Amino acid sequence: MKNLKKKSIDKQLKDLKDDYQDVTDEIYNCTDAAKLADLYYERSKIVTEIDNVSQLASQYEGLTSSYNKWIKAQSSGEEGDMYDTIHNYMEDAQKLYDEGLVGTNVFREYVDLLSNKDLSAASPTEVRKEFERLKESISGTSYKATDFLAEGSDGVLNFLHALQEVNPEWAKLKDDGTWELNIDNDDAAKKLGIDVEFVESMLKKLTDYEWVVNLKGEYSDLKPLENTELTLENINNKISDAKQNLDSCKDSNGKINIKLEGAKEAQKRIRNFIKD
Repeated sequence: MKNLKKKSIDKQLKDLKDDYQDVTDEIYNCTDAAKLADLYYERSKIVTEIDNVSQLASQYEGLTSSYNKWIKAQSSGEEGDMYDTIHNYMEDAQKLYDEGLVGTNVFREYVDLLSNKDLSAASPTEVRKEFERLKESISGTSYKATDFLAEGSDGVLNFLHALQEVNPEWAKLKDDGTWELNIDNDDAAKKLGIDVEFVESMLKKLTDYEWVVNLKGEYSDLKPLENTELTLENINNKISDAKQNLDSCKDSNGKINIKLEGAKEAQKRIRNFIKD
């Protein structure tokens, strides 16, 4: 696409320069004063077009240059930024805990973000105990929730291994060193005793690395929509099919007979598609 766009601009410039040369040749050979004025006017318009396309070419080169792409990437952020922010604040949270400042809003909200419990109305003591729980081994695993915030890639790797220990089908380490994930975010959060938002932040962080290549279940929602079968056209088609199935369940008065086979399922499908 980049090369096609550049070729299009280059062609426009070449065509305009050819037009400019043709009109210039006509000017040199013209002896009619009235026509000569028209030719000069026509050539001035071509010059304006050449200037406009040249500016467009310069802007396009600036936008598509490797340097500018790198600058844009720095300002637009990465998928794993949310996880990085959570990870980086753990040290501050520990300091608040050590100093007994467990009743502060910032400490409460941070622990609430990590925990699967609602701490909005919890006392400072309850918040403190929940922070301590996050440092204890998760049932069925050899990991603590705070292990998911270890330095470098160790944190998300600990998360993958914990998933594997809870349910081997959720995270599989393949022979080539890549991981295959197939999890339900809510189920994973519940089993690990952490907030689903914390789970999602780690899943997004994993997209910054190269070793998660096969994504299934809810994790596939993190990929671009065009890479999945869930397109707007497909959704509309599925809704249309479900409505047709529901219409076939209507009685002679035009009302839906929910007792007929398939009626409940058709209703459920329509609600789910519209809700999503």
